[in-house]
Parts: sequence; structure tokens; C-alpha cells
Amino acid sequence: MAGQSMGPTRWRPPWRRPPPPPPPPPPTQTWRKAARQSPAPTRRRHPPPRRGGRRPRGRHTRGRAPPPADVAAALRATYALSIVDDAGLQRFAGTSVVSGGAPVGAWATCVPTNVSAASCFVEEVYQSQVSFVFSYNATLAAGVGGAGGEGPATPAAPTVTASGGDAVPVVKHYTVDAATGKGSFTVLYACTGGHDSLSVLQLSIPLGGADDALSLTWGKVCSGGPHRYLEWGYVAGEAVVPFASPTGAAYTSTPLEQTTVLSLGLRPPAETLGFGFPTVNSSDATVGVAVRGVSKAGGTLALDQRVTITLLYTCAGRASATIGVSVPIPPWDPLTASWEKDCGGGAPSGLSVGSSSGANDVVAAGVVSPAFDPSAAVRLAAAGRYTVSANASTSTFYVGNGADPSLPALHLDGVALTVTDPAVVRVTVLGGAGLLTARGGAELVGGDARRLKLRYVCLARGVSAVIVTTPLLRYANVEWGVVKACEAAPARRVGFSWRSVSGVEDGIAALLAVGVLGGVCLFQRRRRRAAAAAGGGGGASAVSPRIKYQLAADDEEGLPQ
Repeated sequence: MAGQSMGPTRWRPPWRRPPPPPPPPPPTQTWRKAARQSPAPTRRRHPPPRRGGRRPRGRHTRGRAPPPADVAAALRATYALSIVDDAGLQRFAGTSVVSGGAPVGAWATCVPTNVSAASCFVEEVYQSQVSFVFSYNATLAAGVGGAGGEGPATPAAPTVTASGGDAVPVVKHYTVDAATGKGSFTVLYACTGGHDSLSVLQLSIPLGGADDALSLTWGKVCSGGPHRYLEWGYVAGEAVVPFASPTGAAYTSTPLEQTTVLSLGLRPPAETLGFGFPTVNSSDATVGVAVRGVSKAGGTLALDQRVTITLLYTCAGRASATIGVSVPIPPWDPLTASWEKDCGGGAPSGLSVGSSSGANDVVAAGVVSPAFDPSAAVRLAAAGRYTVSANASTSTFYVGNGADPSLPALHLDGVALTVTDPAVVRVTVLGGAGLLTARGGAELVGGDARRLKLRYVCLARGVSAVIVTTPLLRYANVEWGVVKACEAAPARRVGFSWRSVSGVEDGIAALLAVGVLGGVCLFQRRRRRAAAAAGGGGGASAVSPRIKYQLAADDEEGLPQ
């Protein structure tokens, strides 16, 4: 019916409803956001140069523009090069090589096709390197660098090549200060061997552009074999003990030495010499040895400048080993040497003991003589024989160190005594100035000596062996023995000590006892007389009957009143 509204929408199940409309499309992204989300952002190119203008300078400029020809030529004209005195000699020190950007002297006339001592600078066999110093105008160099916008320019490191001979040169230690325009570098010849072979060396120094380089030519003679002007040895105190030859003379490192210091030096006409890192070895794994005081790259010897190499020992026990060392000095034969390292437990070669001053009849070079061997002393005592008579109450021994004063001192501990029959004799160590004691040790330097004094107190008739022990630091203990004879009577104990009492001592003791008793009696008698005299002045009643009886008895004996 017209004008009437339709009824409510008829309900439909979900599976019969129409699908919802699609969502609206997302807004279009801007080019900036797309560029940020792009996995490979494109590099913005610099806008093209304006008509009649130049491309802007800055970090977008690829490479540096070459300097103008006039600026490069002016910079080269300020370049100067000379040899520096790094060997302690004035032979070539301050020799001008380049002045005003051009070689001078023999450096200007030397050509690679004709290198000789008459027209070129030629290094002899005993020079292993040459050092140069150079200078240039730093202001012009800054202008050359400013043309490309990269700041002050510095010359690149030179390069060196060699033809013929056995030299393999290389440029080392190149330094330059852009602010002052000064620098230095060293050419190592690195000869590999040969005998008087000549190598032609060419040094190229870049100045300005890549094609604008300064070229220098000179010669180097290489050789080999033993180096005749090299001194080396080991340090002993303040002196250097040279090895007999470059192949080494042996010596012994004592147990008290923890290091051995090697010393190397040159003599004229040698000026410089390069050496490599030393190699060391030990014949016993218990004795370790390591190199200290030199870098892994080695070093350089210069005239009047000695180099020391320290070898550090590590003793894991008492042992002895042969130490070998080799120092490479190409192109010369390496330096080799060997010696013995004593880690203790052996006899001290410098120790001596004598029965008189300056003698070594008891102990010589740390070894006990057969006559004073402890086991022999025990056997003599068992057989009833002796080496110290019954009349001797003391024995003195002289202990000395006969080693060189530059070697480490011997350290002795307190002396120990062993008596095989303590019922026969008592032995003590007497103290005093210059004497070894049982409580404290001593330090014996080379040439020094101390006395050891023993005191015997016999306790019974018989013989007894006495073993004397001197402990030494890092060495084996040194022992010797004597046999003491005693003919004394049995001993009596007096107080807290044992004393031997003979017939003479008994007589002296008796006389002392009688003297003391008589003195006491005389003192008491005089005291009674003084009391009686004092009492007589006060009346007869003041004197006691006992005193009167004693006075009467004295009168009868005829003693003076």
C-alpha cells in the first residue's frame, strides 16, 4: 500500500548474509618515508656544477687534486737530506746528501751502472745500516695539501731496492713531523752472507706527485765469517770477562748466582751491527734458563755503546747443567758459548780449611782430605788411636774462601758438633772476634777467612771422634773429623756442670778450704776480744763467766792480750 512503511527486515541466518564490504585502501606513502624504509638506500648525488663554475669542494670530492707544478717544485727545492751519526763516529756524520732538492757530492755523480768507491758512497763490510735525517718547508707542504682540502701534506716513506750482491735492504723507523717539516729514517742492509760482494742500492724519495721522486744510488759491500771487531763476554762484578774466542770460553755459574749477564760491544772500524734474539738451552730439564733484557726483534750494536743480555736461571732442585747460548749477527757467523750452571748440592770450590793459617790440609776446594774424613775418624776412635792428644784442651781451624773476590760470597751457617762418645769428652765452640760460632753463621767473600776454635773437657779416660759440620747455603755441607784422647780421672758433678778433677786440682781445692777455715776462726777470735775489752770498762759484773773462762784460757796459752 502506498504511503505505508515496510515492515522490519527479515531475519537471515549467518550463512545466508552477504559478505561485508572490503576495507578502504591505505593512504599513499611519501617518497621520504619510502626512502627510509627502502632496504638499499640510494646515495644522493651532488648536484651538477653550475655553468661557468667549479664542482664544490668537500668530503664528496673523490681524491685530492694534484698540486700545481710551481708549488711542487718550490717544495722540492726546500728538501735537504744528510747522514746522521748513529754509530759514535764522525766519519760520515753530517755528510750532506741532498741540498736544495738535488743530490750533492758523490751522490750526484753516482749512477747505477758504475758504482765504485771512487765515484760513489760505498759502505764497507762492518756497517749494517745507515741513518738519514731530512727537512723541508712545512708551510709549502701545507699549501700543497690544502689544494685538495685534506690538510697538511707529509712526504711518503721512501723505498729502497738492491741489485747484485747479498744485501736485502729495507727502510725502517720512518718518522716525520708535519708541523716542523723534519724527519728521519734508517736503511737496514740485511746482508744474507757472501764474501765481499757488492750490492747496488737505489733509494726513491717521493716529493709532491707520484712521478716527482728523488732517486739516490750508492753501494754496500757484504761479507761473512767470524766478526773480527766484536767483543763479548760475561759480567763479573764491575768488569767484563771476555770469552777467549767468538765460539766461547767456559766458566761456572755458582749456586748463589741467579743470573748471568752477557756483554757485547764493537771496536773500530766497525760502526754498527744488528743482532737477533738469542737462543739458549740447558742440558738438564731441572735447570731452566730464559732470556731477559732484549726484545724479540733483537737490537743494534753501536760503537762505544755496549749491549747487555741477561740470562735468568730457575733451579727446580740440586743439579748441574751445561748452558748454551747463540746470538745471531747476520751476515756474520753467530756468537756461541757454553758454561756450567751449578744449582747447588756440590762442593764449594773456593772453601778451604786448615789446621794453621793459610793451610788447606783439612779441606781443599771443598773436598775433605782423607786424614780428616769423618768415617776415618770413627774408625780411628774404634781402634783406640787419636789425632788430638790428651794434653790439648783446644783446637783451632782456619776456614777461608779462596775464590775470586768478584764471585758471590760463601754463606756459612752455625757450626754443628757431633761427639761419638759423649761420656769421654765434652766439646764446645768458643766465641769471640773473628771466630765462627755455633749460633750464628758468617759470610766469606773471596780472600776472607775465619777461625773456628774448639774446647775439650775430658770426662773419662778414653778416645772419642768429634765430627765438625759447616752448613753452606746452596752447597753440600762440609764435614771433617778429629779424634780426641782423654786420660782424666772420673768426673764429679759440681753445681749444674761437669768438671774434670785431677790430683793438682784436688790439692788446690784443699789449700783453698784450709785457708778459708783459718780466716773464719781468726775473725771470730778477734771479735770476742773486742767484745771483752768493751765489757771490762763497765765493771766485773758486766763480763759473763764464759768470756772470763775463754780469757783465762788465752792467758794460759800465752796469747797476747
